[in-house]
Order: sequence, then structure tokens, then C-alpha cells
Amino acid sequence: MIFKRNSDKSDEPSSIPSAQSGAALVDTSVIIDARIADIAKAGFAPGKLLIPRFVLAELQNIADSSDAMRRGRGRRGLETLNTMRDNGVDMEVIEDDVSDIPEVDAKLVRLGRTHGVSVLTTDYNLNRVASIEGVRVLNINELANAVRPVILPGEHMQIKVVQPGKERGQGVGYLADGTMVVVDSGDKLIGQEVDVEITRVFQTVAGKMLFSVPQGVKPQGDGKASRKLTKAEIPQQPSNGRSNGDRPKRGPKPDNGKNGRPQGPKAQTDSRPQPNKDRAERRPRKRVSPTQRLEDSLLEMTKAE
Repeated sequence: MIFKRNSDKSDEPSSIPSAQSGAALVDTSVIIDARIADIAKAGFAPGKLLIPRFVLAELQNIADSSDAMRRGRGRRGLETLNTMRDNGVDMEVIEDDVSDIPEVDAKLVRLGRTHGVSVLTTDYNLNRVASIEGVRVLNINELANAVRPVILPGEHMQIKVVQPGKERGQGVGYLADGTMVVVDSGDKLIGQEVDVEITRVFQTVAGKMLFSVPQGVKPQGDGKASRKLTKAEIPQQPSNGRSNGDRPKRGPKPDNGKNGRPQGPKAQTDSRPQPNKDRAERRPRKRVSPTQRLEDSLLEMTKAE
């Protein structure tokens, strides 16, 4: 049962609207993120924004923190609320609380499940927990990913390489919307505007990641088909410091009549070591670029999740 804050009566009506109203509970992360102000101003808010009193208390504690960065985030959140109020955004501070749960995220999940309203957040962990509890989640990060322009492999663009990548030989740049672009062979192009070609688009939980190569550069590890080596291409190993060409020719052994069988040239067996036939079947190891290794590791992480 949901009670009003500082109240022990269970028959008091809740201030949360019904599920049909399209209202959404606002998490602290959304207020600090500040993008909700522009979304609501543009008219894309899901409905009335409900801000629980315990969320405001948490935001005030962050604004009063001794840590400068944390304090700045809290004050930015308070400014976001003032901006939304000045823009006439439909929002309301509610007193509903869950007295037996101390965590803010768990309170939001309980309120959303009890009243059938959505939870507006940018917190990945809260998103997962609320989904497990059957509460509808509106994640601003997912909205931002949905409205980004579609980029396909083969497209060309200009990107500024700003830092080295995680793997050797990589450079990293960013699009205007914050999308990371990994540039193969871009470690020596840091600080330059480079024309690149997109080779792969990888979707992660945090958003899209683009892999590219500078125009005119062939991707490493691609397009080099391996082939079998001929016998003429297989190097012969010298024996006892001499090559096969320097080895003296041996004639047939004389017939000594042993066991009554002839010991002619046809009965002789060549005891010299023969070249390993398996070498002809060996193929040169395919070179894999650092970008390909990063893509494979990200793909394995995605499958593991």
C-alpha cells in the first residue's frame, strides 16, 4: 500500500494519476541529465511529469555535496526544474512515498508497479530492474539513439581524430551527436580532419559505434585470400651445413649376394629425408587488424548479455 509521506493512514487517496493519463514518474538521473527540459518544451513529454518528494530530497543532497563535481550536477538539476517550470511544462511534485523502502530507485519501481505509471530515467540499472518488475520504462538514451540519423556501411564522412583508440593503430573521433567513430590506422592522424569510409556499424547498450578506414586505405585483414604454396616456393632446410645442391650423389651399392637377393639400383631405397608434404598444405596466417579484434570482443560481450 502506498502512503503519503509522513502519514500512517492507508485510506488517504494517492496523488498519482491513473495509468490512462500517461503520467510518468521522474528519476533523479533525468533531472540531472537536463535533456528532459528540451524534450518537454518540444512537446514530446509522455504526459504529466510526477516528481516525488524523495527525488527532490536526493537532488538537494547532491547539490549540497562537498564534492565539487557532484555539487555542480545537483545544482544543474535544480536549474533544470526551474527552467521546466518557467516553460510551463506540466509537472507536479507528489508526496507519495514507500516508508519501508529506503532506496530511491526501489521506491520508484514500487510506485510505478502499484499505480501502473511509467518511470522516466536514464539509469541503465534502474531500467533493467523496472523491466523485470513489469514497470514500463521511458529511457531518454534510447530516445536519443532512435532519432539519430541512420548511417550504413559504405558511406563517406569527414571526422576529426581526437585521441588514440583502445587497440594499437586505432584513432577515435566523434560525431556531433556523440557517436564514437573508430578509425583504423588513425593513430598517426590525431588532430586532423580525415575523410573516412564506414566499414561497420555496431550497436551497443550505450549506443552505436562506427568503424571506419581513411579513404584510399584498404582495411587490414580483408581482401587477402590465402593460397596454397607450391613446392618451388617451399624453402628447403639445409642438412649438416650443406644445401641439397652441394650433397654428393651416391651410386648404387655393390651386390654382395646377401640372402641370395640382388642388391641392384632398383632394390635401393632412398634414405634421404623427404620434404614434409604437409608444408604444401599450410596457409599463411591471416592478419587480423586491431579494429576487427575490438569488433569481435564487443560481439562476444553482446552475445553474453
